[in-house]
Amino acid sequence: MTIIQQTYRWDCIRGIFQGFLDAGWMTFGLLIAIRVFDAPASLKAFMMGAGFVGYFLNPATLSLAARSQMKVTRLVGLYFALSALILVGAALASSLWLYAGLVIAWFLVATQLSPLMVHVYAENYPNKERGSRVAMSFMLAGITGVAFSYCGGKLLDWDLSYYTLVLIIMACAAGSAGAAVTRIPFTHAIPYEGNKSIWQNISLIWKDGLFGWVLLAWSLVSIAHWMMMPLRIEHMVDFHASNGQIALMTVGIPSLCQIVSTRIWGRVFDTLNFMVVRLLINGFFLLGFLIFFYTQDLLLLGIGSAFIGVATGGNYFISNIWVTKLAGKGKAAAYMSANAAVSGLRGLLAPFLGYLFWEQSSAVTVAWIGASLIMVSAGMFLAAKKHKRFNLG
Repeated sequence: MTIIQQTYRWDCIRGIFQGFLDAGWMTFGLLIAIRVFDAPASLKAFMMGAGFVGYFLNPATLSLAARSQMKVTRLVGLYFALSALILVGAALASSLWLYAGLVIAWFLVATQLSPLMVHVYAENYPNKERGSRVAMSFMLAGITGVAFSYCGGKLLDWDLSYYTLVLIIMACAAGSAGAAVTRIPFTHAIPYEGNKSIWQNISLIWKDGLFGWVLLAWSLVSIAHWMMMPLRIEHMVDFHASNGQIALMTVGIPSLCQIVSTRIWGRVFDTLNFMVVRLLINGFFLLGFLIFFYTQDLLLLGIGSAFIGVATGGNYFISNIWVTKLAGKGKAAAYMSANAAVSGLRGLLAPFLGYLFWEQSSAVTVAWIGASLIMVSAGMFLAAKKHKRFNLG
């Protein structure tokens, strides 16, 4: 079995277990804090922002990883093992502050994995297969994530004390994901020369003009995305939609479309100019949000939600590997850490902007502000389309 095949097999297994952790990160970590420990609003806000703060730490932790010269897959395995221990501690925690502190620590640890995994993908997968192979692990993570969200929610509805079981299942998933990653054939450490310090990675944003330009364009569409995502619920509440209808339009339909479209985005990523892929995602976001915020009709809301789901699937997938289109050999992790730091900043900023505009205007106004940001972003991506570094090879 070739290195490519072994990497694909074990990364798909990792993806299956990763879905349990993604569901926990997006749902159960905060839900348990609210339902079991009655967390105050300030602590909930801090917990929600912890993941984005973790992205800020990527350049620092990557520099430490380079200094350690530990094999990348072994380091990823250690991060997963640490996550498992933290989750067991959270399951045993008897106070709100201990539980919250452990969950925040888990969020911070979990967000350090992306630059390491993209380094593995860049080295082990050829350019013309990378997207479709990585997409499968993401699709599997999406499927198990939705299934675990449903089953875990049912467990908590049945008996709230089962939150400990939910956390233990997540801990087991983290351990299993780590074990799978360590089986991926990979002997390299993060290159020290390109990751000596935090600022060496961050400086790529202005030293590599094309990278900085794409990051700025990406930030505009991401701010629009994160600005409008939570306001979908507010929009539906305003016209008295039922809880079931809200869940269907904001979670059910988008999640299904995200899962179904991921493999397609993987193939598109491998075959088209990357800027064309990015423009397609912008187009789906633009149509989805404009349709969603301009109607109260359930059919049209469903169509808008489907467009948003397809766009989110593409955006989430390519955000984890797009730097391989720009970074030279051995530099993918450094570029990814800089990208993650910017992601953390815009992730913290966008929801506050969304609610600020919402309070001062209306849903339609927010939709047009978001649409304007997406269109400006599309213009910037279009300007970068013909750059030779985006040629397939």
